[in-house]
Amino acid sequence: MYSVLDDEDLNFQDDDAEAANGNVGHHEEDISAQVTVLDLEDKDDLGMMKLHHAVQTCDLGLVEFLIQGGASINFRDENGQTPLHYAVERGFTECMEVLVKHGANLYINDNSGFSPFLWAVVAGQEGVTTGLLLMNTDANSFSADGKSALAWAAKLGWSSIAKMLVEHRASISGTRNTQQILPLQEAAASGDLCTVRLLLLCGENPNHRDRDGWSAIHWAAEEGHLEIVHLLLNAGANPNTASSYGTSPLHCAANGGHVSIVKLLLQRADPLRSTCHGWTVLHHAAFMGHSHVVLCLLEDDRIRSIAFQQDNHGWSVLHLAIHSRDLAIVRILLDKSVIQQPQTLIDESGLTAEEWLDREPTSHSHKATANLAFSKSRCCRAVSSLRQAVTIGSVPMIKLLLRYGHDINGINSGRRTALYYAVKKGMLSIMDLLLDLGADPNILPSGWKNWEEFISPGDVLLRLNQAGYRKRDTDPEVERQIRQALRVQSQPSAPDQQAWFVSDKSTLPIPDQPVSHRQDRPSSYVPASSIPSSAEHAASSKPTRSPAPAHQTNHNKRKASSGRTDWWKRLIGGR
Repeated sequence: MYSVLDDEDLNFQDDDAEAANGNVGHHEEDISAQVTVLDLEDKDDLGMMKLHHAVQTCDLGLVEFLIQGGASINFRDENGQTPLHYAVERGFTECMEVLVKHGANLYINDNSGFSPFLWAVVAGQEGVTTGLLLMNTDANSFSADGKSALAWAAKLGWSSIAKMLVEHRASISGTRNTQQILPLQEAAASGDLCTVRLLLLCGENPNHRDRDGWSAIHWAAEEGHLEIVHLLLNAGANPNTASSYGTSPLHCAANGGHVSIVKLLLQRADPLRSTCHGWTVLHHAAFMGHSHVVLCLLEDDRIRSIAFQQDNHGWSVLHLAIHSRDLAIVRILLDKSVIQQPQTLIDESGLTAEEWLDREPTSHSHKATANLAFSKSRCCRAVSSLRQAVTIGSVPMIKLLLRYGHDINGINSGRRTALYYAVKKGMLSIMDLLLDLGADPNILPSGWKNWEEFISPGDVLLRLNQAGYRKRDTDPEVERQIRQALRVQSQPSAPDQQAWFVSDKSTLPIPDQPVSHRQDRPSSYVPASSIPSSAEHAASSKPTRSPAPAHQTNHNKRKASSGRTDWWKRLIGGR
């Protein structure tokens, strides 16, 4: 990186040596004389002027001389950051004061919408944050996306700054954007126990729900923060609170693979609830590949009693395990006699779980199923730390957090990395940055095995391939063992045996459509889905042996007779 100290026109000697020789006055005259001949508007390849570099090294003398020589004090680099942003990021209080004294603008936002004050909060710099508050900066400042300073402190785990902001009357529930979650939820998602406790003591409602119905306990349960779940429950959080999609904290804990939280919630929550897609806690755990959670859940007789339940496309837990070629979960379901007659579980297209093995991973039907299942698995999907920096496209924040030691391959509960979010958004320059810094292109979210399942050939896939991505092929031995386990378990079934089948002829609510650049629609195996109004997002509290589980409206249901009829046809035909 360019440094002002490397400039051939500035051949400075060591300051301490000069002071020892009594030449300080002469040295300053030399600096002044040389600065007058500099082009103060010179920029490097990052758009940084000499003043940016001087601030970056906290050379107060040089900062003063550059300003007096006419340097633009509010000049913005390629990311929109001024010298004041540079000073507060590094906690250089004196440098900040010099800049403000000479007229630095406290309210200039960078390209990602951060003022110097918000940037000080993001950087976790208590001293300069305090200094800016004493300069009457608003503690209720917001970034361009509507997130408050307190929410940013909570998201990044800066509990001492969160406390400082509250002491300066920052609102604990303020937001400029209804899509933004509140500080309590941010703290719960990031695992900031101190800030969660602080906000609860300040009177924040533990049952506050955002526009999609998520509350703090959902976020904490999905991200695996057991102490925070305990704290929220003791503060009165509802263990059965449901999102707009019918998702409970127990669903979120199972989705995240957190056995300790699953066990805690099983003591207080209703384990029989289904989402608006008909997914039980077993569906979530199985699709995400959490065999240890599946084992834990099946120890509860209430959950064993609904192990046959099928969702509104007729997908059973066994279908999902076979879709993922998850031999461990298949064996758990069969060896423990949870599913004694797998051939009776038929999806809406008339396919048994075993017949899902016939779908090639590269086939359209397999990809469509993967995309739809990923949408059905929707929980909070917290986007924190480095992943948040990527989603807002803030290169300075990415570099800042990496400098602070954040893992470039760090994952959230769904194994989503910073690189995943860059891929999802098609952010090529940020992809290049992450890959150059060591991001692993072979880490994919739970539920997906290959990038090709949800992105099309093009620049994104080319970059992944060049960085070392290798497509994973299905292991034929795993498929053979799954088929063998199914055939050993299969027994002739009674013709009138029914499966629990939540079915829906109307289009499905898909809360978070995953990335797909394909224009073709899913095959008949997986009907396309649309997003209904939130009023249609009702959750089932108990499964029943009928096509329409309790608490779901009749217009959202479809009988499973066609699937069973097809099964009979195959049985009669000797298939």
